[in-house]
Amino acid sequence: MLALWQPSASLAETKEAIPDSEIISDGNGDIEPLANDSKATNFGNGARLVANVYIASYGAKSRPYRTSAIIENGPAPRSGTDWVRNTTTFSSWGISSSLDAFGQSGSEVSTSWTNNNGARGSYLSGNVIANAFTFQVTGTTTGFGYYYGMTRSATASTSTLT
Repeated sequence: MLALWQPSASLAETKEAIPDSEIISDGNGDIEPLANDSKATNFGNGARLVANVYIASYGAKSRPYRTSAIIENGPAPRSGTDWVRNTTTFSSWGISSSLDAFGQSGSEVSTSWTNNNGARGSYLSGNVIANAFTFQVTGTTTGFGYYYGMTRSATASTSTLT
């Protein structure tokens, strides 16, 4: 049986929507899909430590990123006693590949931010810039937390082609 083409939906209506958890603003009002990962580990008192990493997965060699380490649930962390740390590393793959982030340049760059002021999270965001020889960028976030006498860590990692 021969089927005839009939216009039905506009092109915009046929596109699949990207979930909000998989988009990031480029700062110009545009959004881009993300390479992302999230990992969690439990504390013994109902709280959990979550590590998150998000990198824009296409576009120019400069890509926005967001990373976090968050203590979810349970009582509020105690200021000056409990802490949460976000350690983020970006690494590049390619011949003579290099990245710029955190005011550093190299095939691997890393930084860390710790909150011990009663905050539940430690957050980093910005742009990771790859040189012309970089084919892949991998982002790894390790969240560390000391919370009511318990220490935990969780690591999330994702990669995107450039």
